[in-house]
Amino acid sequence: MKNAWLIFLGLLTLGVGLLLNGANLYFGDLNQDEGWYLYAGKQVSNGKIPYRDFAFTQAPVMPFVYSLIHPLVKREGIAGGRLFTTALGLIAGILSAWLAARVAPVGWGKHAALIAFTLITCNVYQSYFMTVVKTYALCSLFLVSGLLAASFTKNRYGWVAAAGAAALLALAAGTRISTGIALPVIGLYFLSQRKHLGDPIWISFGVGGMLSLFLIFFPLAWMAFDGLWFGLFEYHSLRMSGNWLSQGVYKAGFISRFVQAYFVFVCFGAALIMLYILKPIASGITPLKTLTPNGFSKSLLGVGIAVSFVHFCAPFPYDDYQTIIYPVLSIVLALGLVQWIVTREQNKTGTEISMPNIIHSKMWMMWLLTLLFFTSVFASFSSPINQQWMVLGQDRIWWRLKNKTDINKLREVSDSLSQKSFPNDLLLTQDTYLAVEADKSVPHGMEMGPFCYFPEWSRERAEKLNVLNKEMLLELFQTTQARYAAFSEYGLAIQSPEIREITQSEQAELKHVLHQYFELEDEQAHFGQAHTTLKIFKKK
Repeated sequence: MKNAWLIFLGLLTLGVGLLLNGANLYFGDLNQDEGWYLYAGKQVSNGKIPYRDFAFTQAPVMPFVYSLIHPLVKREGIAGGRLFTTALGLIAGILSAWLAARVAPVGWGKHAALIAFTLITCNVYQSYFMTVVKTYALCSLFLVSGLLAASFTKNRYGWVAAAGAAALLALAAGTRISTGIALPVIGLYFLSQRKHLGDPIWISFGVGGMLSLFLIFFPLAWMAFDGLWFGLFEYHSLRMSGNWLSQGVYKAGFISRFVQAYFVFVCFGAALIMLYILKPIASGITPLKTLTPNGFSKSLLGVGIAVSFVHFCAPFPYDDYQTIIYPVLSIVLALGLVQWIVTREQNKTGTEISMPNIIHSKMWMMWLLTLLFFTSVFASFSSPINQQWMVLGQDRIWWRLKNKTDINKLREVSDSLSQKSFPNDLLLTQDTYLAVEADKSVPHGMEMGPFCYFPEWSRERAEKLNVLNKEMLLELFQTTQARYAAFSEYGLAIQSPEIREITQSEQAELKHVLHQYFELEDEQAHFGQAHTTLKIFKKK
């Protein structure tokens, strides 16, 4: 009966996860990043190299992976990219459940797996950011795969698993540089366990990690060191971060939004910590001893804390960064919950648990799993993400509903542009997802979409790093071969690398020059990210 309920809950969890993924794929708001990420994949598929031939401000692995699905994106547009991203996120969730099962106490693996899988899958916020085209799903997949491989190092060919784990964790760092800290954390774990695992494990892990990082980064550094350094570090460090007060607000906002997005995780985590503290106090035992994880679970906790700390320390710490590491945090929470239920029935004589107490513990576990599933579903149902599927915003006391999904609106506009232009025409736009959807190329220097404009840079530096300064952008308006231009309110509005709004006077100047060479042909309200107005121009 208990196994049947466990299977039933597992199928329900999978069904809810697939439903959320499908809803986010079709109804989810567009994000500007989806455009330039997929466009980078297109560039690589055409033989271009990131940093050398076009600007890219993340680690380099994602464009190479997404270049493999360019035929799908060419045919299906942004939806094709989202479908692939969703598959990556779902696989990452399944592997997370597998890892939780491997690390859990003997006989409790399937329970730990279901807890972790429920926390990851039945969260609409996590689902959204594992569906839209960002680095998160791919990076999380590499990260969890590497940690899973690291859990096999006690086997006969453990050194092979260690080398594989290092390679996968290096690929995670090569997708999102903030996860690179997982390599030294796991390396220290293997080093601390060398007496039990043997020297070949930590040696093969170290060699595998260094070799993998070398293969990922050195060829690009050789071809375009300045572009690589700028994309990975300088671009992010040059963002405006304000004074200590604004920094404090950003950090507080990061924590607040994390709690909102992962409310069920936070509540169960807080409850678990309180249980671990209160029970030992009542028994006269030091609480910290019960909070100290053992074995491989300690390294998982270390990875979760380390990556979260790196995200917290970023100049602009966005809560969605945590979607990468959330599966690992969910595994840690699942292990903690299972461990508490297993040990709470432990008798006073020692370490063994009687059969009646095991049965009692299983009953506690089924109640916990049921409660976790329903609270996760209710939290997802009440999330603001769901409202954004259908609502544009509030006009005084009236809610403005969407008459088309964001993807359908994008496809409608791209089809119109495709019908009016020739197949090989350029499209002058900073809304790169429109170019991807219409299968158009953008002028060189505009590959980064709204983040391509560096007005205060010299021409020499802008050309070297494949972006545009003010002089180059104004020249582009005059000399471009593009017959059509399209700008939402994200276009001609953002100044990089500070990521701040261009002054109103400079925006007016840019638009004045644009109008000298292009005439307004059409407007589309409620378009793209934040549902701004898209203006379509035709060259005079």
